[in-house]
Amino acid sequence: MRIETNIYLESYFGMMRDIFIKGNQVTITFYAILNDDLNFSFKRTYASDTEARNGLIDYIAKTKALKTGLPYNSETKKRINQSIERFMGDIIRKEVELPDTQYEYQGDTEYLQTLLKQYTQYLPPFN
Repeated sequence: MRIETNIYLESYFGMMRDIFIKGNQVTITFYAILNDDLNFSFKRTYASDTEARNGLIDYIAKTKALKTGLPYNSETKKRINQSIERFMGDIIRKEVELPDTQYEYQGDTEYLQTLLKQYTQYLPPFN
């Protein structure tokens, strides 16, 4: 069951988050708007369905979300690219804000490091 969808996050401009619960398993997926190829999932299995739901209450309540969508212009795209770069770095450093530290990234961090290098190599300068 999807309990949260399409939340534009203030913490990572241009990134959105979905949260799914299936029984005692929670999946949190982050993705960048304007880039369907980039999504990042984290999973955790709780001891019970109730514990899974309770583990998300504060996390969802603390989330600062944008109230409206994002305008599309060159400045927006630049800020989104910066957020994607920062988010990938946060995954590698295990600094993504999640409900607790027991969530596991569902990708390969070594591959993500390579992807991050390639991604930043082709980005336009930020200044």
